[in-house]
Amino acid sequence: MLVGIAFYSFLGVGLQSLADSISRAQTTGTLEALLVTPTDLTTIIFASTLFSFMFAAARVLVFFLFGAVFFDVSLARANIPAAIAVLVLSTICFTSMGMLSAAFVMVFKRGNPASWIFGGVSSLFGGVIFPVGILPRWLQPVSQFLPITHALEAMRLAMLKGESLVELWRPIGALALFAAILIPAGVFAFSIAVRHAKKTGSLVQY
Repeated sequence: MLVGIAFYSFLGVGLQSLADSISRAQTTGTLEALLVTPTDLTTIIFASTLFSFMFAAARVLVFFLFGAVFFDVSLARANIPAAIAVLVLSTICFTSMGMLSAAFVMVFKRGNPASWIFGGVSSLFGGVIFPVGILPRWLQPVSQFLPITHALEAMRLAMLKGESLVELWRPIGALALFAAILIPAGVFAFSIAVRHAKKTGSLVQY
């Protein structure tokens, strides 16, 4: 549960930070100036979320320290290199999902229902608070279609049992597959949203 709560903040950052950055830039009028520069769109996307992810990483560290001090959670067997690899791959997946949310904000200038849907479904079916195994059997397959399910499985095994990357091949392979699908989809959706906003002259509107 400690790992789930701590790690869920990364999902929240991935889903929300880019959309928040876009809405702020639209409100302040800096988005248009940013997008007309020769900077690559993917660079803009990942740079916009970098600080938020660094801050989320600090929060995760605080969570683990809190668990170790007050709840006697043992991290002596933690495989830090494997955990970092899982963290990087998970961050890529979550940021790609955030591109879909940001594309919605860019086009419709409203709230971010994609973030609510992704976040709500992931918290309920992804094993954040309770094990996926206690869900009704007919609902359990839903969890396999969520990146956070595999991210949490790999992170828990790396942090609490010290398993290596070789032993984590199944959840890491699933995360890699999600990344391969979500990165092109996210970049494509965000690119379409930017072109639509430029065409309609709504880059600075929110």
